[in-house]
Amino acid sequence: MKKRTIQAKKILKSLINYKTDIDSRFDINKLRENNCLYFQMEDYYGFTKDKRANGELKQKTIEVLLNIFHDWQNNLEGLGFNYYLAIWLYNPRISLSEVVCGINNTIEYYENDVFLQNDKKINFNSLNFGKLDEELKKLTWDLKIDLDNVSDWEVNYPKEQYKNLKEYNVEQRYHKKNIKNAIKTIEEPSGNLYLFPAGDVWVGQFKSKK
Repeated sequence: MKKRTIQAKKILKSLINYKTDIDSRFDINKLRENNCLYFQMEDYYGFTKDKRANGELKQKTIEVLLNIFHDWQNNLEGLGFNYYLAIWLYNPRISLSEVVCGINNTIEYYENDVFLQNDKKINFNSLNFGKLDEELKKLTWDLKIDLDNVSDWEVNYPKEQYKNLKEYNVEQRYHKKNIKNAIKTIEEPSGNLYLFPAGDVWVGQFKSKK
């Protein structure tokens, strides 16, 4: 617990200085070149191994995502072309959360193909986020599935490459459980890729864009 608390404090310190992360800035040249922009929490802030956050850390994470979302929105408004802009808020794996912008051919992909629809009958409850409630209410939130994956090469990784038999057995149980829970299988030349649910993704966009 103490080690986890120290890690959380380090992440909070980084989040306070998020503007030093070049990916947090709206870059029109990069957007035109790649047809997309991403700000990804995990790439920069080194969350705990299970990718979760609670309390002050969770609040600050969402606050940073909102700040970047609004900044990019303000820059996009005067450009005169269609675009996709959204917060992808993962639960419980919050460190995977992103602000995503797309133009041209990426718009349809982000809107229709990147996630599977989640059939859970629940609504986004902004009251869960305290002082951010009013800002979160300005967006519409659509529930998707957070998919993780395991591949055949991971399952077949040589036993002798593990540190010990216990580690091997733990990994095998984990992989077999996820394969059993897979909702989609992708056949690749190197073997199958099994996609399984790891949580939810709330996709937030301005109501005016619906």
